[in-house]
Amino acid sequence: MERIILYQQVADDLKRKILSGEYDVGDFLPTETELERIYSVSKITVRNAIKVLVSEGYVEKQSGKGTTVISNLLFNRLSKAQSFSSILEHEGSQLEKRILSIDEVSSEDSPVQFDLNRLTGHISRISKIYDLNGKPYILLHHYLPFQLTDEMKYELEKVSLYQVIKEVGEMVNNFDDEFFAYKLNSDEQRQLQTTEDIGIRRIRKSYNHLGKMIEYSEAIYLTSLNPYKIKYEI
Repeated sequence: MERIILYQQVADDLKRKILSGEYDVGDFLPTETELERIYSVSKITVRNAIKVLVSEGYVEKQSGKGTTVISNLLFNRLSKAQSFSSILEHEGSQLEKRILSIDEVSSEDSPVQFDLNRLTGHISRISKIYDLNGKPYILLHHYLPFQLTDEMKYELEKVSLYQVIKEVGEMVNNFDDEFFAYKLNSDEQRQLQTTEDIGIRRIRKSYNHLGKMIEYSEAIYLTSLNPYKIKYEI
């Protein structure tokens, strides 16, 4: 079995359990011996899997105590890249979210086709603005292949979209980002309250562990207000 479940696969499964809340922040992971038994792998495979989780910031290993979950944030996966919102916060800027609308669209009106839509029969669209220091900065549209309850819609004012996705039994395993130079149309200028017509457009496609797309988003950044930045640790 060890030839099938290698350390990366063990690490990925443990990450899914951390992100789903099976192992909460502050919990101890099973011991090395227990993990060997659970996954039918060797001690070295378990240790390498734990090293992956430590390097990505999910767990902390303490000699004589065990391995503790210290974070359940999805974007620990980008542990070598600091998130854009954290960069802005570090610079002293304030980024605030405003929900513009939450509705459903037909598959014909969706910019992307979801395999899961065939099962759920729903595509939800969430439109929002992020204000940077009180000025409209990001216009964002999310598309999800399932229906949002009233409770979920309320929660979106307070928690991240990825927490809500977890509530329908899905979890983001990986995502792809694409960035383009973009010319804003008049409606986008109106919503961003600007006469500037050039910005950055970001397309994000998020997938579950089966490779099925569970979120598609389009974002427009008004880069005349602030450039988009990425910082990497070496």
